[in-house]
Amino acid sequence: MAFRPNFDDPVHIAGDTMTVTGRTADQGPPPALIHIFLEQSGQVQGGQVDQPGHAWQKDLPSAGFGPGPALAFGIEVHTQPFESTTWTQAVTIA
Repeated sequence: MAFRPNFDDPVHIAGDTMTVTGRTADQGPPPALIHIFLEQSGQVQGGQVDQPGHAWQKDLPSAGFGPGPALAFGIEVHTQPFESTTWTQAVTIA
């Protein structure tokens, strides 16, 4: 069981899309909102997860990104009880 949100590693890149996946803590109701960012060599892409849940996925444009290390940043919001969590994590784009 996760005690905080996590990005799955690696982030998968295929053509013009990067697929970022992750997991949240398994206890309680799923988050109301998850917003993520991915940074590599000064390039940044981000967006709101369309269907936040205990497991989630977000496709981002891959322009300017390539295989190698990257930094992921996430924001997760729960409403009952109200709680906001931010986290960063080193990931690999493959």
